Amino acid sequence: DGVSRITTDPKAAAADFFTAAQRAPRVSVAWRNAAIASWLAADTARAVVGWQRVLRTDPLNSEARSQLRAIGIAGHVARSEVWPVPTTFL
Repeated sequence: DGVSRITTDPKAAAADFFTAAQRAPRVSVAWRNAAIASWLAADTARAVVGWQRVLRTDPLNSEARSQLRAIGIAGHVARSEVWPVPTTFL
């Protein structure tokens, strides 16, 4: 709607950041903001999704990788693991 608003509700902020990230899916900072807002809203699942999307757009992002490691996600080998390969390698 083009109207700027400020919210102090973490869940509303997380939803807004996820909407913005989905509109710009290749912008890692948008996913970073969505992840952090989700974490502050106590939504660990969405925070993990956000940080994994950060790594998919910026595979060498150490902040996102350390956040996932702190939660206990990055140490597991799974289909969802994001390997630290620079995008220029491809």
